[in-house]
Amino acid sequence: MGKLAAIRHQLIITILLIPLLAFLSCVTTDGQGDKQGRLLSKKAIVKNQKKADALAYYLEAHQLIHNNKIEDAIKALKKVQELDPGAKTVTSELALLHLRSGKIDEAIKLIEENVKNDPNNIDNLLLLGGIYSSLGKTDKAIEVYQKVVKIDPTQDKVYLLLMTYYTKEKKYDKALEMLNKITKLKNRRDLMMYYKGQIYLDMGKTNEAIRAFKKAIKINPDLEDAYKDLGYIYESEKQYHRAEKVYQDLIKRNPDNIHARMRLANLYLRQEKYEQALKEFRKIEELDSSNTSAKLKIGVILLKQKKIESAIQKLQAVIHVEPDNAYAKYYLGVAYEELGNNKKAIEILEQIPPDSLLWEESRLRLSLIYKKT
Repeated sequence: MGKLAAIRHQLIITILLIPLLAFLSCVTTDGQGDKQGRLLSKKAIVKNQKKADALAYYLEAHQLIHNNKIEDAIKALKKVQELDPGAKTVTSELALLHLRSGKIDEAIKLIEENVKNDPNNIDNLLLLGGIYSSLGKTDKAIEVYQKVVKIDPTQDKVYLLLMTYYTKEKKYDKALEMLNKITKLKNRRDLMMYYKGQIYLDMGKTNEAIRAFKKAIKINPDLEDAYKDLGYIYESEKQYHRAEKVYQDLIKRNPDNIHARMRLANLYLRQEKYEQALKEFRKIEELDSSNTSAKLKIGVILLKQKKIESAIQKLQAVIHVEPDNAYAKYYLGVAYEELGNNKKAIEILEQIPPDSLLWEESRLRLSLIYKKT
């Protein structure tokens, strides 16, 4: 007998004993017990046998899921449904398995059926809303999530989702309304201001967004996302000195913040402040030795500073880790050209593929080198 069959057999025996024990408990000492108690109900036996089989199939399904045998697990759960139609969680589990196997329509059908049968079940509604959202059916997702917050007004995460959807649809009044309903934000004014800043930014109200992000930082000087968004606004407005100040303030609070250092370093590089940029990129490399983006930028800066040998060394290090890095190859080719090693420059530049953004520029560079040789 197989392991799963043995489990099913044992469960059947155990559950069948329940009515038998009930029968024995009601038998009198002289054997004149109640007639109903002495008669073992055939219906009870059948019912309990079905429940035992259902439980065994359920355990079998989870073992199959563990072994990544999704189709077999689906069959086992369908058996559970046949044997025990009242098992509420099985439909949801079946829907999730259909999602895993790519049967989206089947999953939606099952969850919609669950919602129809139990319209106030938050878990089913959240699952259905999530499926609609992942499929890009925003209107249906919004409709479902609105039902959720109507049933349970404390669902802050759902208000946040609705706020995001309304912002994307440019329904800003509704987005702000959802934001104001997030109960946990009543004690987190920093986050309230931060989210308002994001909505204002999407509305194109730059000044209002700046004020909101500044207020968020004032309330909570450790709210990193507010610094990043504020810096982004200043960069897009070409107010580079203000953007620098924002990133510098964030780095002072968290010297290991690689994202802030990368933003600041790229900002310095854009303004041709090579020494300051080099300092930041080297600090990033120190914090994360595998950061090829920082290594590449260091190589580019060294090339611009005419430190050709050092640039070549750094760019080769990038290519060693990322052999298909077209940017590293392009600048390495330029570096060899600067050294007068046109043969090596041609060899490197010829490796840049046609689908690269640097393809045309590399072809132009090659044509100029060929003219010289």
